[in-house]
Amino acid sequence: MKGIVKWFSGKRGYGFVMGEDQKEYFAHYSEIVTNKKYKNLPPDVEVEFEPSSNDKGATATNIKIIKAVEA
Repeated sequence: MKGIVKWFSGKRGYGFVMGEDQKEYFAHYSEIVTNKKYKNLPPDVEVEFEPSSNDKGATATNIKIIKAVEA
């Protein structure tokens, strides 16, 4: 599924992604797929992820940045 990063705190290591189904998904830094040491999701970037859920709600797994939204 595709979505847009709503917000992400690099300091706290989590944030939320708005999926194309208009649902919010919790995003944890450990689910970001990158070769960079510091994992971060800038706001308003387009991502692709696998929707999942746990006892706390909807989560995004296997998160990959597709492209940044240009200002």
